Amino acid sequence: MLCCILLLLCLQVTVGDDEDAPLLRVEQVEDSNQPANITCMRAHLESPAKAGSSIDIELYTVHIGLMTPFPAQASQSDPQRVLLKGSHYVASPYPISKQTTKASSVAAGFGTAPLHLRLSSTSMISLKELAPTKRQGRVVTFGPYSDTAPYAFSPFSVHFENNNPFIRVTKLTRELEVSHWGNVYVDEKYYIRNDGAKHKGPWSRLDVQKNPAGFGRFALSALTAKLPPQAHTFYFRDEIGNISTSNIRFGPSNVQAEIRPRFPLYGGWKTEFTFGYSLPLSAIVSKVKSGRQLEALFSSPFDNVVVDDLVVKVVLPEGATSISAKVPFPVNQSREVKHTYLDTTGRPVVVLHKTNLVPDHNVEFTVNYSFFSLLMLREPFLLVSVFALLFAGVIGYVRCDFVLSRDNKWHTDRQKEKAVALVQKFTGIIAERRNALTFLDYALSSGSDSASRAKAEVDATIKRTNEQLKAAEQQHEQIGSSSRNAALASLREKELAMQAIAMQLFNKRLQLMKDNNSLEEADSKLASQIRTLDESKREVSRLTDALLQKT
Repeated sequence: MLCCILLLLCLQVTVGDDEDAPLLRVEQVEDSNQPANITCMRAHLESPAKAGSSIDIELYTVHIGLMTPFPAQASQSDPQRVLLKGSHYVASPYPISKQTTKASSVAAGFGTAPLHLRLSSTSMISLKELAPTKRQGRVVTFGPYSDTAPYAFSPFSVHFENNNPFIRVTKLTRELEVSHWGNVYVDEKYYIRNDGAKHKGPWSRLDVQKNPAGFGRFALSALTAKLPPQAHTFYFRDEIGNISTSNIRFGPSNVQAEIRPRFPLYGGWKTEFTFGYSLPLSAIVSKVKSGRQLEALFSSPFDNVVVDDLVVKVVLPEGATSISAKVPFPVNQSREVKHTYLDTTGRPVVVLHKTNLVPDHNVEFTVNYSFFSLLMLREPFLLVSVFALLFAGVIGYVRCDFVLSRDNKWHTDRQKEKAVALVQKFTGIIAERRNALTFLDYALSSGSDSASRAKAEVDATIKRTNEQLKAAEQQHEQIGSSSRNAALASLREKELAMQAIAMQLFNKRLQLMKDNNSLEEADSKLASQIRTLDESKREVSRLTDALLQKT
């Protein structure tokens, strides 16, 4: 069975008018008698038709470009008028005894038997017709016509007011990035143009805001997208930045996203923006016998838009294999590799390309692939490994000596640095021992029992630090100067004498307190020995300061 189409963008052929009837296989063919502006398609029936029998065939087509703005330019306050051109007869390679055609479009529809036009408004300027013709309100009826020859053509034109914006997406790139950590990220880049009557003269935003019905009748002010009900995390931006003029309405069956460009889009004007959102992984990816399957809509979610050039990219997780895509109509398929953060081999990308799309092309397509779940740990393991290597490198670096040659001055400087460090360590130990003696004085003020316990702790500290002082002094003797060695020996001798005086005085004060003397009474009886201890402390402090000044 042959059928002829003018300016075809979408074609579906079924037997009967049942909505569940299967689509027939259709292919383009050439007929020797077809006009140059006609495309012939052959629909293959499920079974051959017998002689004398009849079959009901439903032919559904979608066309664009039948209406053109006339006049081609309009000011901000003018209405938009368009010129619709077509044929009174149905394009067919067969003779037609009686026309029984039905079709529909955004601006015009066709009824059964005679040809009907349902216009978008009652404001008609002119009509070129073939009798019989009947006009009633928004409906124009041509015919009925009978006994029309194959490829018969009789032009008609209707000039009427149509203030709908003629929205055309010149280029659309949709990217669906699948992450098995839980989300699918959808990013859509739009390049949009209004193909209505081109705007002429000045433009005033104030007039639009005061009277949008009078000054923005055929301008595009908003677009509405119907998204899955699980959609979340929306964004709407252009090259300038985020666009806040958007509204999201959540419903039980879908999410409606109404977005408004930065300015109304009049005829001839164009804009570009990026719209995106996220979906839970379980919303469009499911497990099947062969692995995993992604199901998503192919084209733009916005209502009543024509897309000239569409590229759909499905970015699968790194490590995905056995990839295949299935689209219910012919498209160009290719493969890419996308590298993002922490990727090694890159993520496989399924690229689907098609031109000239209408809303009827927004149907589900599938992408099947296999993915081993443990591969999800590749990025965290890589991140941990990188930081571990970084820390190991820093640790190794600070322990390495990159000096190529060392002269006598270098050795001398290193010896001085070590000697200074030993002196500082030596004086620090002495300061710790003096703090221990001060702790004994505080313990005596708390009573004889507390003082006895404190003496045991101080004895352990002095015993430990004696070994440290001796070791530091011996190390310094090997690398330090003779004068500093002598100063260290003198300081250690005076400090040991001070410790002996302090411990002897402590024992006497403790015994007097045990003999029922108060601390003040004991200090009074031992006043001369206390003065001797204070002089010894001052001498140790003087020697310590002198030693530090030498370093």
